[in-house]
Amino acid sequence: MANEINDFLYQYGLYIALGIAALLAIILLIYFFSHRSIKPAASLVSSSQLIEALGGADNIKEISFVRSRMSIYLYEQTKLNRSALDQLGFGPFVQMSDRLTLLTNEATKKTIIKTLEQYKIKISSR
Repeated sequence: MANEINDFLYQYGLYIALGIAALLAIILLIYFFSHRSIKPAASLVSSSQLIEALGGADNIKEISFVRSRMSIYLYEQTKLNRSALDQLGFGPFVQMSDRLTLLTNEATKKTIIKTLEQYKIKISSR
């Protein structure tokens, strides 16, 4: 009996392993797509409302864009209005000691850059 099992595994072991790997990949994909909660902000964000939520143009030291992330360096983190950022569709976001990182999309990025240029705020892209 043990010899028959060994022969079966020798003959079909690769197919069994590939089937298990494919099943695990499908399960992971389903889990990933069903638990995606971070979404980039809507494209119709009012830039002036964003600047107000960040504590005003005078509170913004620099903004940098890297793909879908917008890193904002503020002079005073205490002026940041977190609830206003959530209402604008920028939640969840990461707040560190020297910067705030938001997710955005290309349309929002262009709108924000136009407004920032009017306020003469330093903008950098990497």
